[in-house]
Amino acid sequence: MTRLIYYISVVAMLVFDAAYAEPNNGEEAAIRKVIEQRRIAWNAQDTRGYAALLAPDADSVSSTGRSAEGREEIIKLYVEQRREAYRTATITSTVVKRIKFVRPDVALADAEAQLEGARGPDGSVVAPRRTMVYFILIREGERWLISSIRGALISAIQDPRQ
Repeated sequence: MTRLIYYISVVAMLVFDAAYAEPNNGEEAAIRKVIEQRRIAWNAQDTRGYAALLAPDADSVSSTGRSAEGREEIIKLYVEQRREAYRTATITSTVVKRIKFVRPDVALADAEAQLEGARGPDGSVVAPRRTMVYFILIREGERWLISSIRGALISAIQDPRQ
């Protein structure tokens, strides 16, 4: 009997936890909007707009392996990279592939992005690149903020004319 009560308790906890972290279409839409706003701010070189999307203690590791901790440091790294390899770059798309709610106020989002116009070490424009971008977002009051960003290169997109 004790074992039966234990198993029922475990199942009830799992069901409760799954229901508690159940995705909500309105929340998913809000997260997708934050990720799109990041793309727009990044392309516009809008550091204020970009910073407003980041949690104060956010961190980032770019697909180039460079990292930054804290909102201000992420923006500093962004500005530095925009002066260098990304000076003529544009994120042409960021498509959210999956959102998982860890808790109602914490979500993981997997996105595929395409970057065009980046420059190599010699200054020449490199082939467009596809990257996976992994976000951790947290809900602060009524809004979602980016807590963590991780970029991973998928591949360079080959120009069919080459």
